[in-house]
Amino acid sequence: VGLGSASGAGAVALYRRNAVGLWSRSATLSPADSMPEDHFGIGVAIDGRVALVQKEQHALYVFERRQGTWIERQRITFADKELLDMLGNHRLDQANGTAAVASFVFIPGEEEPVNQTIVFERRKNGTFRRVATLRTSTESRLALGHSVALDSSGKRLLIGNPEEQNVQPFQSVGAAYIFERHGGQWPVKPGRDAGTRWRACLPYP
Repeated sequence: VGLGSASGAGAVALYRRNAVGLWSRSATLSPADSMPEDHFGIGVAIDGRVALVQKEQHALYVFERRQGTWIERQRITFADKELLDMLGNHRLDQANGTAAVASFVFIPGEEEPVNQTIVFERRKNGTFRRVATLRTSTESRLALGHSVALDSSGKRLLIGNPEEQNVQPFQSVGAAYIFERHGGQWPVKPGRDAGTRWRACLPYP
């Protein structure tokens, strides 16, 4: 759970459920380089003993639980022209060693930033490496990555685009793109146009 603070630095509270179903706080996470207005905890994704936490628009932090203690393992930074989505909810997910995060990138010649989803995979040493950047060629690509969700295998990724098609002023039809990993690549599954279109429905089982 992301925690606010007077300085805006932020923190994350972790809770565990006991044998009788009651929840209690078990740990509080904050980065070693915490500063005011960092907004640490604006996005959080936990998979077992690994936690990914977003700070502002420029960094992700990897924490790992070892012998009951959460340790900061890695700080993932992004290029100057890439910004993470500040809305947090459903913009970050991880499952079975794969992580996905929605972001924006400023591309020369484009008037507006282009939305993209960045995919990471966890190495044997516990750190994450960037393996793919997913975009579409549709005119509405500015909204692609409004929501991201991985299935439990970490091999299928659902990316929501609530503004797939403008049907009339101030009304849009949404769509969901399904990407599936094959041989280290993340191609979009065919047949999206013929399938049902959703307005970003999460979580994805």
